[in-house]
Amino acid sequence: MLARHIDIARHVRELTIRLQPKHALSINDRQAVCTAVVNAASSKALDALYKFVWDADEMPFYEDMWFALRVGYTASIDSE
Repeated sequence: MLARHIDIARHVRELTIRLQPKHALSINDRQAVCTAVVNAASSKALDALYKFVWDADEMPFYEDMWFALRVGYTASIDSE
């Protein structure tokens, strides 16, 4: 949703991804969540983001999600 609605994503300052432990997610579900975060960060739509929390028992499917968030955050600081 955030990658498709850049006008909304630009106002997101804190983003928490909370995966419920009761509902164990499949690998495909975790992959989809990570892909969505990478797409939103790569689009530079999260330029107001200053806090990101991955609240889940399992680590993200893609480690490059952290890199995409860092690059998007650094780019937003550099552009100011």
